[in-house]
Amino acid sequence: MFKYRLDQLYGLVRHAIGDIGKTQRKIVVSKTKAVIATSATILLLLALSIGMMVQAKPRKSPKPGDPGFSGPHFNLNIHGIPDGVDKIKNDSAGSGRHSIFIPLNTNNNSITMFIAVATDPNQNWTVVDCDATIDGIVSIILPRYIWVNVTNGNGWRLEQKRVDYYNVYVAALGKPTDHKVIVEPQAEFDNVTNNVYYSWGTFDVPGHKNGKKAGPGGGQPNWQNVTRPFFFHTVTLWNGTDFVTYTDTWVFDIPLDNYWWAVTNEGVKLMQVRFYPVFKVNGNGNGNS
Repeated sequence: MFKYRLDQLYGLVRHAIGDIGKTQRKIVVSKTKAVIATSATILLLLALSIGMMVQAKPRKSPKPGDPGFSGPHFNLNIHGIPDGVDKIKNDSAGSGRHSIFIPLNTNNNSITMFIAVATDPNQNWTVVDCDATIDGIVSIILPRYIWVNVTNGNGWRLEQKRVDYYNVYVAALGKPTDHKVIVEPQAEFDNVTNNVYYSWGTFDVPGHKNGKKAGPGGGQPNWQNVTRPFFFHTVTLWNGTDFVTYTDTWVFDIPLDNYWWAVTNEGVKLMQVRFYPVFKVNGNGNGNS
């Protein structure tokens, strides 16, 4: 494209000089300079445009291609702890904590990570049990209501909003590694007379590759959106009076006894889970509804 434009401009210059040669010398000189100056300006703009295209670079750390991966969220850091190594004592359990601890290698077994949603509208994010290195069990509670900024004609105000569901993303962080974490989401739904068990199967959370190895992320953590299908389900349950069908429903809006992840760690030292609240109306700070 650049060669074609250059030839075209050269032809225009020659054509302009040929026409101008029929007039007085002073006019020829003046208009020739004008044509050359105009041509030089166009060439400069073309060169700058090409230079800008050459200098443009893709983002070094691509994010998942959907709008749910932005805005305020809750972090859960899952630390893989080698045998005989102390845990991080100042980040254990409570509403202000964001870490849990599992064995670095679970040796073909799995630990159980219970995930629940608060029934009390005033309950905050809580790590209930942070240590699975001894009994193999950890648990967290997600808030059902969150205080958010809501704009109106008079400015903004704080308002407590009910979370419709959470977008959930996972990735292995820390140093590059060829290890992985295997997660199997499972649930028991309340069927009055007996619980209905369900497993979604498994998904892998691979350790991200270093810059010299090929693979997802190109040396960056490989974030995955695990919201669907692992937090949504279609099921028919007996409520004591009638059968009720829940179609593609967030699991915490279905009568539920327990929801948990069976987590098998094969050498990953740090895995992060992010929970992004989604509301039925705007107000979560990321433009989603």
